[in-house]
Amino acid sequence: MHEAASRIEGARVGGTGRFGPLDHCLCWCLAILAMAWAYHPYFFGDEISPLLDTRNADGFLDSLRVISQYKPRLIFNAIWALGGESGWPRWAYAGVNAAAMAATCSLAAMLVDRHAAASRLQAQPLVGCIVGSRFAAMLYFDYVAGIIETLSIALLLGVIALSIPAMTSGRLAAWLGAVGLAVAMVLVHERFMAGTAALAVVLAVHAGLLDRRPRPWWTWPMIGLLGALPPVVL
Repeated sequence: MHEAASRIEGARVGGTGRFGPLDHCLCWCLAILAMAWAYHPYFFGDEISPLLDTRNADGFLDSLRVISQYKPRLIFNAIWALGGESGWPRWAYAGVNAAAMAATCSLAAMLVDRHAAASRLQAQPLVGCIVGSRFAAMLYFDYVAGIIETLSIALLLGVIALSIPAMTSGRLAAWLGAVGLAVAMVLVHERFMAGTAALAVVLAVHAGLLDRRPRPWWTWPMIGLLGALPPVVL
């Protein structure tokens, strides 16, 4: 009982620290190896569309304008406009996807380590489930869907990872970082603005009903921005 209480308290004040830097390096290696194993060098299907759209564009900004006519996913569109304009090989897009998948694994493991009192033996299978899931397997082959999904999920987990210390410490920098990542997230994929809206509701309930300690005045405006700003940006 004492050991369990200590683990919970450790998670509450900043984490167990059991999932350390070496574990995060292994996360990245695993995600990169999975991407490399599935890699094939030829574009296909929907991947060809952005490259065709930028073929006759006049520079990066014109490429970005052309791609954004479909949907204003400015961050995702910027990656494809830059790649199409610069003639990136397919492995360059795969690298972006692998980095986003690795960041997703690291952030998920960090959250359960710090805030759910998970042991290393619990966090490592979580990483394996993410990398080996049916959802992830599709992303290794289709880098259009891959970059959209992995990068937006990584940003959503980043929002959660910053909003928790923002609530506990009240630091404005943490709040601004969380709101900034939320905006970046919807500029990759608009679907995930539902996630930040739900997170804002959870934070509001926590601050208003469950933990009513004194907080800086900017707490409530920041919770409001977290939920409202992503849809407004779109």
